[in-house]
Amino acid sequence: MDPAIRQLLAVVRCRDAGGAEALSAALSAADWGELLRAAEAHRMLGLTFRRSTDFCRDAPPPSAQSALSAAYRASSTRALRQEARLLDVITRLDAAGVPAVPLKGPLLSTLVYGEAGLRYSSDLDVLVRVDDFPTAARTLAASGWCPASQAQVAQHGFLEEAECELLLEHPGTGLFLELHWRTGSRFGHASLPAEPLIARAEPCELLGRSVRCLRDDDHFLVLCMHGATHVWGHLELIGTVAELLTQGRVADWGDLLRRARALGCRRRVLVAAALARGLAGVILPEAVEAELAGDEGAERLARQAAAALEAVPGPRSSRRRLYDLVWQSACLDSTPARLRHLLARVFVPGVVDLDWMPLPRPLFGVYYVLRPLRLMAQHARGAVRSG
Repeated sequence: MDPAIRQLLAVVRCRDAGGAEALSAALSAADWGELLRAAEAHRMLGLTFRRSTDFCRDAPPPSAQSALSAAYRASSTRALRQEARLLDVITRLDAAGVPAVPLKGPLLSTLVYGEAGLRYSSDLDVLVRVDDFPTAARTLAASGWCPASQAQVAQHGFLEEAECELLLEHPGTGLFLELHWRTGSRFGHASLPAEPLIARAEPCELLGRSVRCLRDDDHFLVLCMHGATHVWGHLELIGTVAELLTQGRVADWGDLLRRARALGCRRRVLVAAALARGLAGVILPEAVEAELAGDEGAERLARQAAAALEAVPGPRSSRRRLYDLVWQSACLDSTPARLRHLLARVFVPGVVDLDWMPLPRPLFGVYYVLRPLRLMAQHARGAVRSG
């Protein structure tokens, strides 16, 4: 394993003073240039700063300490701006009669780590019920949020099953927001609907105000879906899942596994659990170990995701996109679901297709032919560039 990845795993595993010796030993041998690059790529600069400061017997070299400190301050400042804007969004939606729940982001960082800036968040994520989406989109547009695709707003009914979120930008702040009506993979059959998550939401505090928040076990389910969608490409994702499990946030594994089966995400839960055990040293309950023992596919997918962590996150080649598609499909719970997902990814049009070639509504059926042609051309161009 790459030394920098091994050192970041020591950061993940050091949750209290009991792990200080192992973390100090790991970081004492660090090439800090390589470690800082890996920490940035895996979205762990803030957590590396906090745990090296709190638990290491020797401080990093001055240049590394300065870089980590600057990254931590920047992340904390950004998180505060995100929290303020998030509270504004939730308040406006609530006034419009739209119950909304924040996903991931600074709220989850505070829940897990006690600090909003220790998880890197590139944007805000808010979950609304699908029937509330039109009202939510209009409300946000009236407050300055601009959709990345007008076609997605205008043709939401057509795209509802093929997409799960609308990307918006706030030009005044430069922040981005993803307005979700499902969470996880793009397609409805492979993602979690908003309605049961919102119905189970509990009150929590955001900047001194009470807002709706996912239940702890629902946070875990959402992260399992999110991690699988991104092939667990960042160590920060695995670290957050490990924190939730270590802190006992999933209190009833039997109930969670029953819900996961009903929602079609059992294998994705098991892959997350296997990664947390194998990379972050989490001790799993016997019931989860028994489930993993009966699903070699989940163990294999976890090993593949762990092996891929050594590749620096970044733009994906056509070959890597194809690999990710097959991996994501293999994470689904049944052979019919996997085949359906593969076919949907090839043939079912999404917002990219509508933006690529705008057609009048009566001709939307043509997109089912155009999409595979567009994908083949895109893959061929990528193969030529990489070759």
